[in-house]
Amino acid sequence: MAGAHPLATNTLPMRAMTSWLSDPGTRPAEMEIGDTVELKAKGDDGVIRGRQLDLDSDEIHSHLECGRQASKLALGIESMIRFVLHDGLTIKSIRFDDAVIDEAAQQDDGDDPIARLEADFTIMTHVLGVTVDTLLQWLGGEAQAGADFPSAA
Repeated sequence: MAGAHPLATNTLPMRAMTSWLSDPGTRPAEMEIGDTVELKAKGDDGVIRGRQLDLDSDEIHSHLECGRQASKLALGIESMIRFVLHDGLTIKSIRFDDAVIDEAAQQDDGDDPIARLEADFTIMTHVLGVTVDTLLQWLGGEAQAGADFPSAA
């Protein structure tokens, strides 16, 4: 019986985020880069955190050229969701786009708060599922469990 394993991707999130920042041509078409980043240097050379920045600026590119790598990056999927991707493959600071909120508000719930909650939950769960699938695609797909380890016989 196979056990649960943590999610891993074929491309490390830190490597992908750094690539997306340093070379905008590597960004998927539906990806939106936000305005928040955390750049780490190898070793103990410190961390640079930035908010409300133009992440395509020369200043950010200069840090990347000096060897810093993105450990957190604000991203979005056009007209769906915005979030911060961390190098450990966690997503935080999730915000649904206005289009998703509007779609949820247009559902006919007959003024029933339970029906409204269920409709909101269904729509937002769908968006989160699409987000995880899209993020996996951006990161080269899910790494096969045990691919690096011989199976125990």
